Amino acid sequence: QMVEKERKDVVVDRKLRDQDASSVSKEQSKVHRLHKEVKALSKPSLLAQEAATKADLDKVQKRLAADEAEVTHKQMEAKREQLRAMHLLHMSHKLQAKAADALAASTKTIQMEERES
Repeated sequence: QMVEKERKDVVVDRKLRDQDASSVSKEQSKVHRLHKEVKALSKPSLLAQEAATKADLDKVQKRLAADEAEVTHKQMEAKREQLRAMHLLHMSHKLQAKAADALAASTKTIQMEERES
């Protein structure tokens, strides 16, 4: 009975030791993970992330400024084309008026010549 009790004690001791080792291993894993998280949140890491974010922001702002400049340029071109079209329309009206005047004068001259004949 004594030997059997000692065997059971040895088995129980081994299980407890294995459980303790497993618990220690799990705790070490947690500690390791927490150290990684702390390292990721360390000042140099955060400064590097901030610098990368600022660099990305600078790129986007430069792209936006270039896009805005292009839009402004296109708007100016469109305004010039609109003014040119308005000028051509005005000139067309002037020419139509001159053509109408010339036609009226020509018709009047023809009518006068016909009366004289």
